[in-house]
Amino acid sequence: MAEYFEVVGPKPGGINTEYADRLAAAIANGWRPDLDRLEQLEHVADMQRVDYEQAWAWVHFLRHGHPRGPEVLQGHLASLGKRPFVGLLGEKIRKAIPDADQRLVTYIKGLPTLALPPVAQN
Repeated sequence: MAEYFEVVGPKPGGINTEYADRLAAAIANGWRPDLDRLEQLEHVADMQRVDYEQAWAWVHFLRHGHPRGPEVLQGHLASLGKRPFVGLLGEKIRKAIPDADQRLVTYIKGLPTLALPPVAQN
């Protein structure tokens, strides 16, 4: 969540073009989202850069990339305030958006990135 709100800009929820660029490159090299693995990480020290990028992408996708996303995310966060363990967010995402992993990949591919077009050779 924090990664989503740490993007510099006039309001929360901006595009982290650095993350979008790296994730798009990772997708081109065969990377796929793994929310189950991400949710099993217990310590911040266990997180790699791609984990932060993926966490940002999931939150951005849920807030802006699918009509059911805000409801799923807000419902999960509201439940956390009532009980310490309310199940995994990934389970709720898959129930509401069965093809969420592929939709996230498509969403990431459509985000603006820092990538520059290839330079023409003379």
